[in-house]
Amino acid sequence: MASGILPLTYEDLNKFSAKRYNDLLSAEEADNELKKKTDFKEFLEKVFALTLESKIELGLRLIHKHMPLKEDKAMVEKYTEFNNKPALITSADFVDEKTYPASWLLNEDEVYLSCNNPLYFTK
Repeated sequence: MASGILPLTYEDLNKFSAKRYNDLLSAEEADNELKKKTDFKEFLEKVFALTLESKIELGLRLIHKHMPLKEDKAMVEKYTEFNNKPALITSADFVDEKTYPASWLLNEDEVYLSCNNPLYFTK
């Protein structure tokens, strides 16, 4: 991994890009790509070991897009009820002072580490 902008800061992780989001694969396409990865089990073992060593909880998501976003919106999770059960529903919305990052994407993009995120927010 290139280290041109390391170390990362919290502010680096909060640069949302609708264009980057719109370039993501659909859920089905992303799942198909993941199934092709022969080293995914090894990757999960390394992430698990890192979480134990660092005493930090991390979550993993299948990175994908739901729908095309307009440049002034982001994918925002909102707590609600669905079929009389608690649910987090994700939809396109504006980011405001009641919104905070919930999911980040880190990847090597060309020659630098790209942090065009967060991908999702929670309200």
